[in-house]
Amino acid sequence: MNHKILLINTPRTALGNMKPPPLGLLYLAGMLLKHNVDVRMIDGCVEKKGVVEKTIREYKPTIVGISCFTSGRKISLKVARLVKKIDESILVVMGGMHVTHMYQQVLENYPYVDICVRGEGEKTFLEIVQGKNLFKIDGVAFRDGKEIIVTKNREYSKNLDEIPFPAWHLVDFKKYCVGRGKIRKGNILNKATKVNVIFSRGCMGRCNFCSIWWVWGNYRNRSAKNMADEIELLYKKFNINHFEFTDDALTLNKKEIIKLCNEIISRELHVSFMAITRADFVDEEVLIALKKAGCYRISFGVESGDPAILKDMNKAIGSDNLKNAFALSRKVGIESLALIINGYFGETVKSINRTIDFLKEINPDRIGTRPGLFVYPGTNDYERCKKMGFINDNFWLGNRYLIRYTKEHNRLTLNSFSIALFRRQKMSKYKIVNYFRFLPIYYRGRIAAYFPEPIRIIYHQTKVKLKELWKYPIFRGETK
Repeated sequence: MNHKILLINTPRTALGNMKPPPLGLLYLAGMLLKHNVDVRMIDGCVEKKGVVEKTIREYKPTIVGISCFTSGRKISLKVARLVKKIDESILVVMGGMHVTHMYQQVLENYPYVDICVRGEGEKTFLEIVQGKNLFKIDGVAFRDGKEIIVTKNREYSKNLDEIPFPAWHLVDFKKYCVGRGKIRKGNILNKATKVNVIFSRGCMGRCNFCSIWWVWGNYRNRSAKNMADEIELLYKKFNINHFEFTDDALTLNKKEIIKLCNEIISRELHVSFMAITRADFVDEEVLIALKKAGCYRISFGVESGDPAILKDMNKAIGSDNLKNAFALSRKVGIESLALIINGYFGETVKSINRTIDFLKEINPDRIGTRPGLFVYPGTNDYERCKKMGFINDNFWLGNRYLIRYTKEHNRLTLNSFSIALFRRQKMSKYKIVNYFRFLPIYYRGRIAAYFPEPIRIIYHQTKVKLKELWKYPIFRGETK
């Protein structure tokens, strides 16, 4: 049977204004096209309302593949239900981080999902499309009557060069153009499309808050030539000059990443890019090569400045590595970004202040943090939260898209943690002082609304004088 495949990136799953072309689906499409399969892709994040349904009705696919990430699982499941409503005979295959971990729950509760692809999906999805017996396909879960069948895990691709390039010709890049930005290496960032690319899969780390290493396994990288070929294709054929490497740690293979930088330079590809890597896998030679090739920003996972919390996270990077990485980035002229997790297990005002002290010491150009630890299925922290009764699997059947760890601190405190970190201003040991110092006016008003009227009057009479209090050490956060 000649199948018609439709790959769908579901609407409203983009993170804020971040709407890059869906790299995972494009890799699937590339694999299918290599084997002469009729395939289309639609990105609901950039299409108008109704386009997804219209495409399903007009194209009449026999198999639909849908990405499902934890934060966007509800809309993904809604699209799966829409597919079956239009035509029950369409085979609905769902892949992505969420179903990799929660396939049992998805198949038990959502009859409009036929197959879940677990982990690395290119070969698995191809075998489904080719009609191979599901019982003999590694890396899937499906229903056989009332029984849910889970096949053995698929082995990770050892040679990433064998995986075809993403099917970039399926993308209308003009739909991803947003705003205006700085000029880097002659490129006006954000005015042209920023495209995500990936040089490697897997990670050597085993951080308790992360599930990426479980999905992708141990670190593997493409060859420098293979990666440069793809960048050159995007640069020359599609006029793309702005990239983001989505690797968990770009520079783990020092020799090959320097080769890649040299390839970019020798081919005269005038590109700009950003990346994330580990502080213990950069040195001056690597950073100079990255800078020359067009790297303008590099992010490092600092997570915390408190040694006890870092140990609890299983974050095996020393403070000396971090200090060296930020100092070298500054020396070679690459903008640095420190990624922080606040509100982790055991977090206190003292530990936040230690992190602020450490941030002042390493002096990153930017700080990236969100209020609280987001707990994702598939992480060691998720299992920890289940054991303490903070969450159970039924949470993912509800409508809340994600959950933060709030057993030790409420949302207001977590928000104040974030603002203190962004400002790099130490906190007071008094919670109420932190609320009124670090929270926006909107939150302050909400807090004050719960006060009895006499206290509200006192509050409004004294808030204009609060600035005078900051001259005292205790209010400036100078706690011991």
